[in-house]
Amino acid sequence: MDPALTYVIRVCLGLLLLAAAWGKARDFSTFRYVLADYQLLPAGMVPAVAALTVLAETVLGLGWLF
Repeated sequence: MDPALTYVIRVCLGLLLLAAAWGKARDFSTFRYVLADYQLLPAGMVPAVAALTVLAETVLGLGWLF
């Protein structure tokens, strides 16, 4: 595979994950509400899972970029 194509894919995935993390972090209370509304987690776990989701998306996005 062409290295330029690989680089473009890495940058696009990194930016996608960072944009998703930014959107969640910018309006964190709404993200927590939506996550809780899915009722997939016990109510006590929602804040921690929401924070870890934003953190994981940020770390993975940076990882794809660098």
